[in-house]
Order: sequence, then structure tokens, then C-alpha cells
Amino acid sequence: LNQLQTTLTSDTDEDPWSEFNRIEPKTTKTGRSRFIGTAQPDALISTAQQDIMTGRGGADLFAFIRTGGPIEVVADFNRLDEDKIGIDAETFPGMDTIDLATANNKTEYQQLKQSDANIIYQAYTGKLVYNENGSRKGLGSNDAAIAKFKGNPLINSDDIVLIKASSAPSSPQDETETDPQTPPITNTDNPNIYAEALKLSLLFYEANRSGDLDEATNRVPWRGDSGLNDGNDGIYFGDATAENLQPDINLDLTGGYHDAGDHVKFGLPLASTLSTLTWGGLAFADGYEITGQADELLSTVKWGTDYLLKAHQVDANGSTDFFIVQVGDGQADHALWSSPESQSIARPALAITAEKPGSDVAAASAAALASASILFRDHGEVDYANELLNNAEALFDFAVTYHGKYSDSIASVQPFYNSWSGFQDELAYGGLWLARGLEAAGQDGSTYRLEAQDRYHTMIGGLNHAWAPNWDDASYGTAVLLSQDLEDQQAMDDVSAWLDSWVTGDQGPQITDGGLRFVDQWGSLRYAANTAMLAGIVADSITNPGGAYSELAVDSIDYILGDNPRGFSYLVGFGDNFPQQPHHRAASGVGWEGFNAPNANEYVLAGALVGGPSSADDFAYNDLRSDYISNEVAIDYNAGLTGALAFAAQTTSGFG
Repeated sequence: LNQLQTTLTSDTDEDPWSEFNRIEPKTTKTGRSRFIGTAQPDALISTAQQDIMTGRGGADLFAFIRTGGPIEVVADFNRLDEDKIGIDAETFPGMDTIDLATANNKTEYQQLKQSDANIIYQAYTGKLVYNENGSRKGLGSNDAAIAKFKGNPLINSDDIVLIKASSAPSSPQDETETDPQTPPITNTDNPNIYAEALKLSLLFYEANRSGDLDEATNRVPWRGDSGLNDGNDGIYFGDATAENLQPDINLDLTGGYHDAGDHVKFGLPLASTLSTLTWGGLAFADGYEITGQADELLSTVKWGTDYLLKAHQVDANGSTDFFIVQVGDGQADHALWSSPESQSIARPALAITAEKPGSDVAAASAAALASASILFRDHGEVDYANELLNNAEALFDFAVTYHGKYSDSIASVQPFYNSWSGFQDELAYGGLWLARGLEAAGQDGSTYRLEAQDRYHTMIGGLNHAWAPNWDDASYGTAVLLSQDLEDQQAMDDVSAWLDSWVTGDQGPQITDGGLRFVDQWGSLRYAANTAMLAGIVADSITNPGGAYSELAVDSIDYILGDNPRGFSYLVGFGDNFPQQPHHRAASGVGWEGFNAPNANEYVLAGALVGGPSSADDFAYNDLRSDYISNEVAIDYNAGLTGALAFAAQTTSGFG
């Protein structure tokens, strides 16, 4: 910890408070204030500055440790805004020695939580955290006797301890800056650890891109072009059989994303991934602006939506003719362990049609396109937004007209991404996003929304408390959207009951000693991250009883980033202790001959979320590339995580 120790008594007649430098706030381009810091010694943290410690762009977290005798005088501090820390020169006489400790990264924050610090104050939320025997309690300003120094009352609901920093804060930012700046992604001393993690999470998607990469902008130097012949190895209506081959059709199906550690482009997880990423971008726009990742989000989403536009084939009237939902042969692809750049096997393209329908993947893809249309419209790309919306409406109408599960029409996908939940959830979810997209374009979306509401209540009928949103189950997102857009009381009750179960564990997931909510062995952290994102949306826009849902969201993310009994970050490249052998062909740098070798992957798959513990045991995890249950990565794993990180960034300014 950076200990800033000040003896607040003086043996001289000089008034130590006569001259001091105040810490000045800076204003972002959106008008919000954020704490900048100062390189000047004897800086006074002062209530006189109305904006001190406010905003979402970099407020530090401080701990106050009494090292002298009892403190007799406490200034009256009316925390009307609940987000400022103050000092009053008039109360200087009688004060004793105080240590001011600042946590500048996640590791230091964990040390603070486990130290004997009596008070930890989180600036943005205006909450005091009382560290007692390692426990952590967030308290609001209405609680009397918030904390005590070893039995001596120090802070009441209207008071706060007074601190003078006698040396400069570590890593001060340039006071001439007016926009939030964050260190490079390799800097683990970034005070805003969620900003760093968000950058990494988006970078992972670039490592899983397929197609013609732009060498000028490619940020993953060990990845190159791949799948450049996609669309020319046969277009099949249904499974890749001779009778389903369409010999006269060739398409440009380059682009998109490999689904996981292999190189197949699967449509259902891609659709879920894109709508989840987009929803996070819309719900937590402040978080993306604070972290400077809005452009990266747009680029990530567009790489996927550009591919969906290629995959969606329409007739002369603009109605859906067929829709490509898979490129690559899952079995043949999984038999190889090599980079996508060196892959030479045929990559057939499989489509749904009116005769071989896939309402689930079509509606989920419509949701992806419609939600993305809102995102791009918000960023001024109106023509592209209109193209996305037109395709979304055609694809959704196709999904509603021709009912069926895509995994029935394309049986070969069943071992990989079977449609277990059916298609009613995607139809409801897609209808709600299409309604939003149409209204963002100035059109009427009410019919789609009301049909979705009826579908939720009659066909879905509630939420499984011991389950979570994922690439196959859109019912949770549907209920949240209904709660937001129609204030549907039953949907709101369903959402609250589900999240309450996740908070308490009552009739919900198992909760490990370290706090992980566990529902399934395969990619357990993906479920926790997806729930964290929706919990953040609910907390931010619907209800947040006692702060429980926002705390669930942030605590789940903290667990992933290293606040767990292993002290292990499950996000590759984050912190000092992270997976070395994620199950990923391109990053491994080896073939089958080196598959079981103990050495780390040749390349760091920065930002990838691995599966995590395979049981409700914090230590049930193996960092082995052969363990595809615990250690594989996937685009849908990172989708909810990315949104939850943006929520955490805008909510806590870097600390949970």
C-alpha cells in the first residue's frame, strides 16, 4: 500500500494549514466531474471543492487507520451527495496521527480488505466499508454509528474523519487532461481495474475473428487471415448431405467469429453474443465512455453483424429466402488441433429455410441485428442502422412464420449447440428488441412488443431460479425487457424472485465458500457473468433492494478477477496469476503432439474468460488445455462479462 502518514500535530508555531494546495476536479466532455489528483505535496482534500471525489472516471478508494491516541474532534460533515470526503482546517488542533492508505489496484484493494484498517471509504458510491475480522459491510449514509476505532466512536451518519495527505498520491494524472485516460492494457497498476478488464475482454474477440483481418488495425499479432474460402465449400439447406447441396449457390461468408477454442462459426451462440454485447453497450454507455472502449465495442459488434448480413439472403421483396447458421464441420474441425490460418479442410455452410426452419436462431439473430441498429443509430451511423433493422424485421418475420428448432433441421449441430429451450424464448426476446429498434427509428413497435408479452406469459411462464441466461435461454432477458418496457408486474416479480435466489442461494444456485454462484459444471463462470450483467441492468433501471443486485453483479465480477480463495484471475492476461493453458487452438501454438505438454500456451489469449470451477468448490479447476470443461473459452463466455464490467466501471469507478 501507498502509506501517506501525517502527524496532525505540530511542535512549531507555524500554522500547517495556512497554505495548501487543493485537489481540483476536472470535467469530462459529457460534463461529469472526476477526481484527478495532484502531484503537489501537502494537498488538502477539501469539502470546499464541490466536485471533489465525484464522478465515475477515477475516484480513488481510501482507508483510514488510527495510529495515535483517541481522536477528540470530528468535523460535522453533511454528506448530502454521499460521494465526497472532506477536511476542515479548524479541527486540526487535537487531531492525532492518521495513516491514509490508497489502493491503486485490485491486489492492494484486497490487502486493504484484509488489513486492520478501521474505515474504508469508497468515493463514488458514498459508502463506508467497515473491515472487522476480514468481513466487509457496505453502509449507507443513513446508518448511525457507521464505524468505530476500537470502540471509540469516530464517524456518525453526518460526520466524517478529517485527513491531510502530506505526500503526493501515487501515479498522479496530468491535470491538464479533461477526458478520462486509462493506462495500457498491460498495466496491472491501473486504479480502475474494471476498465483494464473491459479492454482485455473486448480484445479477446479480436483473437477469435475469422476472415480477412486488417493488418493496419489488427491488435493480435499472432492472428492472421482465415476462412477466406467460406461460402465456397458448398451451401446446404439443412445438414451437409448430397441431397441438401445447392450446387449453383456460392456466397462470400468471410468474417464473423470462431465460437470458442475451435474454428466453426455457429449461429446461435453468435446471435446471443452480439445481442448481449450490444445490450451492455446501450445499458452501460457511461461505463464504455469512462473506459474509452465505445469504439472497440462498435468494432466488435460490427464484425459480427457484417457477417450476419452476408449470411442473410433475401428475395426481390426483401423477405428472407434462407439464412446461413453454421460454417464449418464441427466433427472434422474438432479432430484437428491447429491454427485457423493453417486449416485446409472443407468448411460447408448450413442454412435454415422455410422447409427446414430454425425459429430460435433466426429470432435470436434478429434480436442481434435490431439491438445493434439502436447502438449504431445512437453513434450516428444511420444508414447502417437502417440496413440492420430492415434485415432484422425480415428475419424475425421469417422466424414467426416458419416454426421449428434449428437443431431439428440441422441435426449435426446437436452435439455442439442443441436448442434445448426451444424457440419461444427467442421469439419473445427477438420481438422485444425489434420493437425497440423500430421505435428508435421513429416507427411503431408496439405490436411486436405485445405479442412478445403474450408469448412470455403463455409459452414461457416464468424463470428457473437455479439457472441463468445463456446462448440457449433468452427467457431471462425477455423478462427484464418486459419489466423495463411495459412495467409488466409479473415479469418484474419473476426477475426479482430469480435474482433474490441468486443473492441468498435459497432455491437457487449453490454458493461456494468464496461466493461463486454455481449452476453447471461447463463454463460455470459464464453463467455467473451473464447473471451479473442482468443484475446490473435491473439494479440500474428497475430495482435494487438494499443494493443487493448491484452487489451481486460486482461481487461476481470480483470473483472472476481474483477475489476468490485461489487468489486466481480467470480472465487471461489480467493480474499476475491467470490461466496459462486455455483450451484454444490458435493460442496454444502447438499441434496434437504438444497438446498434453506442461508448458504454457505460446501466445497469451488476452481477455478470454475460461470456464472456471467444474463443481461448487472454489478449487475445482484445472489449468490444462485438455480440460475443455474448466478451461475452454468462448465468445458467449465473454459477452455478459463485458457488459457487467462496464456496469462495474460506471458504478464503482474501479472498486467493488
